[in-house]
Amino acid sequence: MLWINRTVGAALIAGVVPLWALAGDFPGTGSAFPRTILTALAILAVALLARSLVPRSTPRGETEGGRDPRALVRPLVAFLVGLGAVPLMGRVGFFPAMIALAAAFLPVLRVEHRRLYVLVVVILLICVHLLFVLLLGVPLATWRVATR
Repeated sequence: MLWINRTVGAALIAGVVPLWALAGDFPGTGSAFPRTILTALAILAVALLARSLVPRSTPRGETEGGRDPRALVRPLVAFLVGLGAVPLMGRVGFFPAMIALAAAFLPVLRVEHRRLYVLVVVILLICVHLLFVLLLGVPLATWRVATR
């Protein structure tokens, strides 16, 4: 897990930099929320990276994982599924894309408790709808049919 943690931590830190610049283009105070989330993400990524670099801070029993290249398949598929959700949002809207993303993650994550998983996804989507659509007025609630 150490090399995976190092790679993920470094990638997250590298991703925060351009996203921070992009968030600056949002009108008014629109950059405050994404920059707050990016700050939290950067802090957690630095902690993950730092923890992986200090050998004594690694808990007992945490190992590097399998050395077989097939061990990378699930993380890569999860990454590609996440990337696929981004253009899907532009075609069908945020909520249908997130429902499709959650459904695509079922086999990738090997979800054992499907009812709990569905309940958590529904609760998260309701919270996003309440916060962004109702309280902040962000137009996420568009449900479009793919026409392109």
